[in-house]
Amino acid sequence: MLMGLLVLLVVSTPRASEAKLKYELRTDLDNDAFTDFTSDENYSWGARISFHFPAPRRFFCLDGDYQTRTGVCVLRRAGGFDFRRLRFVVAIGQMFWTPDEIEFRAIRPQERPWAGLAYIGLGFEYETPTWRLTGELMLGFTGNLSGARYVQVWWHKFVPAPTQPWGWDHQIGEELIVNLRLRYERRFFTEATRLRTRLGTHHWFDASLTARAALGTFWGHVAGGFGFRIGYISHGFSAARVFAEQPADRKHGKRDEGRFLDFFQVYFFARFEAAHVFRDATLQGALFAPNPHTVQMIRWVPHAQIGLKFDLKYVDLHYSAVFVGPEVDTPAKRDDWHLYGQIWVGYQFY
Repeated sequence: MLMGLLVLLVVSTPRASEAKLKYELRTDLDNDAFTDFTSDENYSWGARISFHFPAPRRFFCLDGDYQTRTGVCVLRRAGGFDFRRLRFVVAIGQMFWTPDEIEFRAIRPQERPWAGLAYIGLGFEYETPTWRLTGELMLGFTGNLSGARYVQVWWHKFVPAPTQPWGWDHQIGEELIVNLRLRYERRFFTEATRLRTRLGTHHWFDASLTARAALGTFWGHVAGGFGFRIGYISHGFSAARVFAEQPADRKHGKRDEGRFLDFFQVYFFARFEAAHVFRDATLQGALFAPNPHTVQMIRWVPHAQIGLKFDLKYVDLHYSAVFVGPEVDTPAKRDDWHLYGQIWVGYQFY
């Protein structure tokens, strides 16, 4: 299903003499303590480990018209679609949400419910110099099966924290979740801001438009927005440099891996989005399991993100602050914005 959506959405792809794909292992951490050490509320924790790898070369005929013993390749490069730019993603993750005051054992009707999610993700990334399309199918569990209760209780004892999370008995019900997420991004102004330096060709500014959607039993929303990057920018969207701007080195059969500083970049970025939400299990609860506590949600939710990105050839570092508009439609929370931090660490290899 994901591949069918990918083919339908791709209209054309600029050709390149060389499209480099690299393996990537990435760890993502989200926590409100990354922006305020005294905060422990709303979207309180997120952890994800993902492995990104290129499409199998023989399966996608990337080595020419390779003939398998059982017949021709399954897929061939056709039209403007280039499977050399395709990567697959396998991920595992955990997320949980808590009310403002976690030390209370009783349900607080004005606050958001306790909610936990553990999942595996199967996805793809397709990137060109000017746009990127990503998708992911999520399969997971809510409730006690997510392990959120045990992780937060253990962490608060390990630190140790001044308060303990006593309200997990009231978390949303246990059930299997299935969710599909898609995201499209388009870049502008890269050529107009291009620079030539001793390190190679870079640009100092670009802007982007984004559109994303989620559909499933846990999340349902559509969103759109814009963003910009400013700094010393050497490549496109992903950390793994899918599109190689450096020329290939064919001397003596050596692979062109580029100089260490060919992939250097550092830049500030900002993004702004508005989402229309029609399903949020962290507020509405599980679909088919009993929920001790649910609340009404706000349909239109703004998002903003500012951060700093630093990349070298093999290592990528990302820190950002994320602002989320009011989500809970109760008098106590109707004007309550939430702030949390994101830290990403990626390692790429051939």
